[in-house]
Amino acid sequence: MVSIDENIVNHIQFPQATLTEAHFLSEVAQQTGCGILLNINHLYLTAKHLSLDPIHYISNLNGQAVKEIHVTDINSNHIRHLYQCAVEQCGIKPTIILKGDHGTDFFHLHQFGYMAEAIMRNVYATIKHAS
Repeated sequence: MVSIDENIVNHIQFPQATLTEAHFLSEVAQQTGCGILLNINHLYLTAKHLSLDPIHYISNLNGQAVKEIHVTDINSNHIRHLYQCAVEQCGIKPTIILKGDHGTDFFHLHQFGYMAEAIMRNVYATIKHAS
């Protein structure tokens, strides 16, 4: 069984920290062999709270260590863009579409699943075309 560490929503930064969260998660994954669960909504909220660049965060993750991606509101342009960047950086990973606090029904969850699939297909097609 493989352990997975998830990025959490952060509301404060530690000025004495020598590693960013992305570098820390990547280092933990490398040293322990655990994987990373990248929660796109947690990343978005952390970036918003701490005025960070979420694209920079994604680019600093060890993409091979990311084993799974969670997305709650892929209908949002910001979240959809971050998800696409994550797939481009980390590769196509199992993606879980989570039900949000707003009571998303099955129809919308199904629609969000198609959105995620379309992003993965587009990234795959781009990679395949480039090689």
